[in-house]
Amino acid sequence: MAQEEWAPAAQAPAEEAPAPEGPAAVLEAVKKNLPLIVVGLVVLIGAYVYLFVLPKPGTIDLEVLELDVKDKYFSDADVEITDEAGNTVATPILEDGIAVVTGVPSGTDLTITVSPTKAGYAMGRASVTLASGGRSSVTIYVPKAAALELGSIPEQTIGTGCSKTLSVTVTNNGETDFAVELVAEPDDFRKAFWSEESKTVSAGSTESFSFTVTAPQAGESLSGTVRAKYTFAETSFSATLVEPPEMRVDPGEIDIRCSGGACEDVQVTINNYGKSDLTDLKYELSGVTESDVQIVGFENKPVKPNRRTTFFVRGSAGGAGKVGKLKIISGCGEEELPITIKGG
Repeated sequence: MAQEEWAPAAQAPAEEAPAPEGPAAVLEAVKKNLPLIVVGLVVLIGAYVYLFVLPKPGTIDLEVLELDVKDKYFSDADVEITDEAGNTVATPILEDGIAVVTGVPSGTDLTITVSPTKAGYAMGRASVTLASGGRSSVTIYVPKAAALELGSIPEQTIGTGCSKTLSVTVTNNGETDFAVELVAEPDDFRKAFWSEESKTVSAGSTESFSFTVTAPQAGESLSGTVRAKYTFAETSFSATLVEPPEMRVDPGEIDIRCSGGACEDVQVTINNYGKSDLTDLKYELSGVTESDVQIVGFENKPVKPNRRTTFFVRGSAGGAGKVGKLKIISGCGEEELPITIKGG
């Protein structure tokens, strides 16, 4: 009987392990793509840091002008920009007093120093801090070279709407004479300030300068600085504003009687019924002259509240028959008194 050839039975293919599902699937995918994920995170973090963390260089629009000379640009100077560590970050060149400085570090305190190469001028300086990628306009004023020092001004009390004349000393510590004129800052104080006095202060000497402050009609205080024009030499000013004084002059008319070549004296009283000092007293004559009447004992001193000051009007026989006026002027107003010289 023929024998059948034997062959082993075919085996069924091995079953593959089932793919993980849910969180396990996510974890498996992360493991396989970890290098790419790491590279991507590094790129994203780097981009974030570059865009939002690291400061970007900025730009400074610089203009340099001569102090107190309107629209006069100044180019005869070297410019240096330094950071807070004192490192030089830029040395721009001025063209017609202007320079646009790009690539300037931001996020650090920068100092801009302007050193004039022209004789007779002193250094100017300003500080600026740029935001990341920001742009800022900076104006620097160059003063004239002068070693001036202004004395202190005591705290003042001024009636609202009233004027008060004050003084300040200016000392020239330099080796050359300097012509001094006073100016005031800021704008609100400048509007209240007036001075036309200008004179030369010799080297090594001190001069006193007068100025007038007119307080606004309303407010509680007035402050600012008084400065020697063309320089940065200055001193502070501060005043408390109070209710104004009230001036009344007695008598309201001045009748001078003369007899036998002699004339009587008429006493005049200036009263202050207000709540602040009566200041800047002075007088003016019209229609009569100092040869017709003499003003005796008049003092330009402040009259405190509820106080008075007196003086005399003395006539002369030569003025007999004349009629004029005496005007009493204060920092808060004026009062006019008729004058009649009678007899002979």
